[in-house]
Amino acid sequence: MSNREDELVDRILRETASSPAPGLSAAFDRRLAKAIRPRRLSPRARLILILYTLGALALSIWALRPLHFIGFVVMLSLLSSLATAWLFIRYQRGEHPTLR
Repeated sequence: MSNREDELVDRILRETASSPAPGLSAAFDRRLAKAIRPRRLSPRARLILILYTLGALALSIWALRPLHFIGFVVMLSLLSSLATAWLFIRYQRGEHPTLR
């Protein structure tokens, strides 16, 4: 580089170093916090999930009653409902489970 180019680069560096560092506004911080906070189920969504679970359990028991393995069906229904609830709780905490 020539002497003139060196002086130009030095001047640009001095101007950059003497200016205040850019920052983000408080409004940006609020928007960011709102965007990344864990999602929560609304009370209505929780009620729907509970009613769905109870309905699925009742329907399973009623539909499979003549097959003589009602205990197994009840256990399977309860375990699948509990697994679903567990996944929703993990999702609310921000832990996004993935199948690998």
